[in-house]
Amino acid sequence: SFLIGAALLVAASGRFCPRERRDGFECRGKKDPAQFKCGIFYNNLYGNNEITWVGAMPDAISTVRRKDPSLIQTIFPKVNGKPVDEQYFVSWAAPCDDDEANDKCYLLMSQIKDNRLDSCEKMIGNLEGKQTIGNQLCDQAIRFLKKSKKNTSNGVKDLELAFQYSQCENAWTPVSSSSAGALSLSEKLCCTPDGKYYSCDGSPFNADC
Repeated sequence: SFLIGAALLVAASGRFCPRERRDGFECRGKKDPAQFKCGIFYNNLYGNNEITWVGAMPDAISTVRRKDPSLIQTIFPKVNGKPVDEQYFVSWAAPCDDDEANDKCYLLMSQIKDNRLDSCEKMIGNLEGKQTIGNQLCDQAIRFLKKSKKNTSNGVKDLELAFQYSQCENAWTPVSSSSAGALSLSEKLCCTPDGKYYSCDGSPFNADC
């Protein structure tokens, strides 16, 4: 399933997202042609109420299509029974409409919000499934914190993974519904100081693949 982006590249470069120089400020949805993007972010990793890039669609779709097209069928959420493709993100009833972008991202991200962090499922950024999703996310989170000279002696506890959207160069905004509020991954992320995932509620979990 879609969860992990190229966050290690962000840590190395200091940019908001890996392809910021190519894709523009914060890799937001483009204005011409009118485009929206759906992303997943660490929420408040540094304690400043900020978001930190994990990955986004359609960027991730292009990456997988280039590396292993066969994974398109299993990694990405579905629209009308078929894996979402790049065209979905430039197809509008009303171009650049904020509510439409939110609703379309809600449709996609609600399909992955219950993904387990101890899964070894292949996904973007972990195409070989050699690590659990949680271990991959924890390794990246601890790297980010160390690069920013933050204290990692207590690891990471109860970190939210938030879904956000951006359309037509507008700022990243929480994906939400009027009834349920902002959408995020159901499971919070907890990490040891050495970047290994553990279950925040103490329940049994799969540590390795």
